Amino acid sequence: MSYLSGTYSGMHDFLDKIRSFLFSNGWSVNSWIADEQGYESWTGLTYVGAKRLHVQKQAADNTWMYFNLKSVTRGVIFEDRYPNNYTQNGRYYAEIRGIGINGSTGYSAGSSWDKQPGAPVAGATGKSIGACVTEIPTSGVNNYYAFQNGDTVMIVAEILPSGTFMFLCFGCLKKAGVITGGQFYFASCDSYFPSFNYHFGYNGTTRNNHRTQIFAHNLTNEGAGGIYFNADSSADWRHNGKEGSAITDKAYYLRVAGNAPYNNPNAEGGRHFNNFCYTRCPNHFNGVSVLSPIYIFTKRADGRFSYIGRPDGVRAINISAYSPAEEMSIESDVWKIFPALTKQDERAEITNLYSYIGFAFLKSS
Repeated sequence: MSYLSGTYSGMHDFLDKIRSFLFSNGWSVNSWIADEQGYESWTGLTYVGAKRLHVQKQAADNTWMYFNLKSVTRGVIFEDRYPNNYTQNGRYYAEIRGIGINGSTGYSAGSSWDKQPGAPVAGATGKSIGACVTEIPTSGVNNYYAFQNGDTVMIVAEILPSGTFMFLCFGCLKKAGVITGGQFYFASCDSYFPSFNYHFGYNGTTRNNHRTQIFAHNLTNEGAGGIYFNADSSADWRHNGKEGSAITDKAYYLRVAGNAPYNNPNAEGGRHFNNFCYTRCPNHFNGVSVLSPIYIFTKRADGRFSYIGRPDGVRAINISAYSPAEEMSIESDVWKIFPALTKQDERAEITNLYSYIGFAFLKSS
């Protein structure tokens, strides 16, 4: 278990802080170099400054984990993501000003950062996907928090305005049994049109369309993470999305306990674990919100779902009773709590619960 907090002064400095944290916790750095390769070049979008980081580590069960990260001051870093020059609040839909991540099954110095061996792609298109954080400030001093529990790494960045947070999480699941694979990653934004999702309806304090959807991959939110494993003669990255869509092109997919609830908890789709997690907290008996493990299920060849594991040291939580970065102790465990974006989000009414969604990360035990 490891915890570190500090400040960063821009996306490249932030990625460098991530590199140092990983190195000090047993990760090997395969590459840490400047990289000016980008996708799309529309009028008004000038690809500005980038660095790439490739790391690897062997998990406790001997699974090899490979992850690829890239920081960019401004640019489109995933291949042909949303190939239209539409803008929202001065940003092209697919551009980011931050850090992107995806996983792979190996490392090749001669391959582009996002197309490493075995990296995830969008269905039959072969185009790269991943996840990202965006709107990382280019100046000033901002806070970050880094956690490693078991084989799970959690990185939190506070961005502007103060009290707004973005996440990168990756590693290997704490598995439910003997499963080949288990490498995973997710982040706050999808790789398809992250700026659109973040800025949609933006009025200075509100992001009406933004929410962290773990491993999401569907027609409207392509690429927000994935899990690699081998089951039923299918070795690939699996996602939480629409089965068999034109984009995902996957026969197998995930169901995730801990994602954002449906807007209406009384609708048929709202009567499930996630809505109970967020609407029935904090507990009226003790005033404490329940820390809900993020259980991952996958569809099997027979059409049924099997539980495969969860990220270690990460919990979903209703944050209505907590302040950003507040700590909560349960016996000897100390958890640090963050909103999924910002607690000040105006979407706080009972039928639209995104402003109550948060994560708790295990700081010490």
